[in-house]
Amino acid sequence: MNPLAWQPEPKDALRARFTAALSPGYLRSIRPQDAPGLNRKHVFDMEDGIRMVVSLDLADEETKHLMGDALHFSFGLVPGTKKRSVDAFARQAYTLIVEFWHKPDVLETYMSDRALHVWCQPDKVIKA
Repeated sequence: MNPLAWQPEPKDALRARFTAALSPGYLRSIRPQDAPGLNRKHVFDMEDGIRMVVSLDLADEETKHLMGDALHFSFGLVPGTKKRSVDAFARQAYTLIVEFWHKPDVLETYMSDRALHVWCQPDKVIKA
């Protein structure tokens, strides 16, 4: 799967469409071709080179033992963007979560070779 083309937007425009990224929810065991990162409504390209992908991950029978439903933030850098230390990148990612949503109850974090993933407890409002 090829990633979506890079389309940076001002943060105000990104904030205005944040809530729309929370539906539909995605089953955690989805096939790669159905991933939220391939749907523009879930992709938030920042002007400083960070791509944030947001989705509501829904637990199914296969995955409910892991953590239940969770708000999933994924952060990566567009190629050519100035590299940051892992700590600096993680701090910047957490700041973006707070800025777009609120101070989260983090359930799990994972750093792959391409992205930082953060799963947070979804609000009752979001789950409704």
